[in-house]
Amino acid sequence: WHRGMIPFSESMRPTLLLCVFGLALVSARPAGCQHFPADEDLETILRLLVEDREAPGIVLGIRETDGTTRILHHGSGGPEARSLGRSSVFDIGSITKTFTATLLAEMALRNEVALDDPVARFLPKEVRVPSRGGREITLLDLATHMSGLPSLPANLRTTSRLDPYAAYTVGMLYEFLVGHELHRNPGEQYEYSNVGYGLLGHTLARAAGMTYRELVRERVLEPLGMESTGYALEGDPAANMVQGHRFGAAVPHWSVTEAMEGAGGLRSSAGDMLKYLEANVGAPTTDLERAMLLSHALRVPQGDAGAGQGLAWRTVLSPAGGAIVQHGGSTGGFRGGIAFMPQQGIGTVVLTNENTFRDALGMDLLRHPPPAGWERVHVPARVLSRYAGEYEERSGDGTFYLRLEEEGYLTFQPALQVRTTLHATSDTTFYLPRSPWTLTFREGEERGSMEMLMEVDERDPNEEGRQRTARKIGRATPRRRFAPARESRSRRSRPQLPRR
Repeated sequence: WHRGMIPFSESMRPTLLLCVFGLALVSARPAGCQHFPADEDLETILRLLVEDREAPGIVLGIRETDGTTRILHHGSGGPEARSLGRSSVFDIGSITKTFTATLLAEMALRNEVALDDPVARFLPKEVRVPSRGGREITLLDLATHMSGLPSLPANLRTTSRLDPYAAYTVGMLYEFLVGHELHRNPGEQYEYSNVGYGLLGHTLARAAGMTYRELVRERVLEPLGMESTGYALEGDPAANMVQGHRFGAAVPHWSVTEAMEGAGGLRSSAGDMLKYLEANVGAPTTDLERAMLLSHALRVPQGDAGAGQGLAWRTVLSPAGGAIVQHGGSTGGFRGGIAFMPQQGIGTVVLTNENTFRDALGMDLLRHPPPAGWERVHVPARVLSRYAGEYEERSGDGTFYLRLEEEGYLTFQPALQVRTTLHATSDTTFYLPRSPWTLTFREGEERGSMEMLMEVDERDPNEEGRQRTARKIGRATPRRRFAPARESRSRRSRPQLPRR
């Protein structure tokens, strides 16, 4: 969480373009039916991600339009962990910030604090909180990353790269504040700040007269029945703790001190995170749910109209224009995210035990449901085998691998990325389920050659009709974690198709 999050993060760092989606079992999606694919389809997604070594283990939780929830999983939680499932416990990193934001909104509704209260009001008088231009840092500034504070405190003296926050105390946080000079006025510019959220959690705890751990447990975890969520877990939750990894190697769990608990450090399970997600969607019926709704509200517009920063949560738009509220988190050995569409009442939770996991699984499932009315057909393996092989984009910017899998379907893999299944609508036309592209295979200009036309389809009205063409240059389909780019372009950036 010290560097931001997965694709659901505020920083919205580039993510893998095409990720595995699985095979749909129905040919059309009538109005009113489920938004997400069937279990078999989702299991294919997870299986191929694990096979392509995106993560040792993945747990996926979804909430459907009818309010039902499902949890699917694949892979391993580590040699000492129990089998992956609903109760498996992962570090959730910066998703913790949304709990801190919820506490701020809840305390504001109780009139215990006000969003525009200066932070200094709740700290010891000897602690000088930096200000600039006659403007003090407020609780709202911290909650929206508009405080002017940096991502990390300058006095973070890491004693271990494997546990960077273990020794950072409240005294050191105060020391940082007293010695720090702002380079911009509070409220002037967005800058993601972990130390800002650590300060916010600490400040709210002081205002409530209890520790942050007590505050989040009393006001959020216990009311929602999140029994597998916390900092220092005992009993079954501790026994269900998953082993974290970085680049496939096991790494120790991070610990967190009081000074940074509001920024990250919570551990949770998919079962608990679905309870949290459910409380965040739909019409609020409790004071806690009303606080959650308040935390979603846009405070800093960014990009398209209707998108921007709330209290921790960031809102982006789906291709159809619906609002997606999301946040992600990571620690040294974990990465995951939570995303939901409040008006539709749907959402996803993705938890993995791999720090380098970059797949946009949860967001893609929300943005690109199985297309309604697109009839799928069965294509014989002898026909599919003609398309299998290595393709090079005519512009020279992309390398793609088509594989005929043992199960009898094609997968599509851009160089350096993971596989995705292709869904056939005819013997020559296929669509990518999690990206709005349709692929059409045709004979090339030379006898016996094959071309692949890639076109943005109706699922993205803004880009519909955009085309790219690749020609088949060989039958080799290397089975490695990520298929390589061609050697002549090894120094270029990853070729990607638009994800809109």
